Amino acid sequence: MKKVIVFIIIVSLILVLTPALIYAENGPAKKATGSINIYEPWDNGHREVEFNAHEAIGDKDAKGKMVDNVYGPDGVLRRVFMYDVKYVRVDGDHTHFGALCTYDSGAVLTGNWLYVKVYDGGTPGANGDHIGWKWANDETQVASWVTKGTTPGWWRIATEGNLVVHTYD
Repeated sequence: MKKVIVFIIIVSLILVLTPALIYAENGPAKKATGSINIYEPWDNGHREVEFNAHEAIGDKDAKGKMVDNVYGPDGVLRRVFMYDVKYVRVDGDHTHFGALCTYDSGAVLTGNWLYVKVYDGGTPGANGDHIGWKWANDETQVASWVTKGTTPGWWRIATEGNLVVHTYD
């Protein structure tokens, strides 16, 4: 009878502790998500940018997507970019990520790497949120920029929407 009780206790502990151990190793990844508008000062147009960028955790690679819709000053959509996020580093209220351009409606930048840095300015919504980016020469360069937290080529404040850096601390 003692063996059965000990066995039941051991099985119970395994069932209770296993999910906790798995969660500790593979819990939610730090990430940044957003759907924002930014003003384009060079032509008075704007961009609508949506993204999600998740850090690597456990045996899962970093991942995410980004879409950048570029509008002219007349409000007409003039170009669309789509990206697959491959490198991500969350650093406090900032997130750095590297993404491969998988689609450019202008058929110019597909296959190029983009480095992106975002800043979560807090609540509510676009209150101080920023985004910036610059094109990298190759994948190695973008990975290095993500690791170092390089300064982007330009830095713009969100005029609408919200971006959030999720740290789970």
